[in-house]
Parts: sequence; C-alpha cells; structure tokens
Amino acid sequence: MAEPHNKRLVVTTLRLPEDKHRVFRLEAVRRGTSMQRALEQAIETWLRTAPARTRKPLAGLRLRGMLRDTKVMEIREEERRTELARDRQRL
Repeated sequence: MAEPHNKRLVVTTLRLPEDKHRVFRLEAVRRGTSMQRALEQAIETWLRTAPARTRKPLAGLRLRGMLRDTKVMEIREEERRTELARDRQRL
C-alpha cells in the first residue's frame, strides 16, 4: 500500500508515445483510478520484486561518491540535449 502523503513528493517526468498515453489514461478511468495512482502501484509492485540486495531503502546512500571519477554527468547532459532536440523536432 502507498505511504502516507505527508512525505515530501518529488516530481518526475515520464515521456510516452501519444497513443500509449491515451490508452493509459482511458484504462485508468475505466478502472476508477488516476494515472498517478496506477504508476505508484506499478512502481510498488516493481520494487517488491527487486533482488534482495536492492530492497533496503538506504542501501544506495552508501554509494555516495562512487561515481566521482566517471563522466556520468557529462553523459547525462548529452542524453538530455539529445532528448530535448528530439522533442523540438516533433513540435
């Protein structure tokens, strides 16, 4: 079940093809729920099926700094530029 909503929420953007978005929205309405709640349920299910080594919520905090000598931020920025350029072309 979902955690109480008195916790801080983070906004995440999900990009879907238009037809998949339309079908998802219609199915959420048919099931009497929202797209938000459907995604929360899907994420909860997905997390419950995660391998045991990744189930501890704070386990990732020990990884802080492990990417210090990598180019992960440069790679992510390039991916984002590519993504935005693709979105502009669609407009």
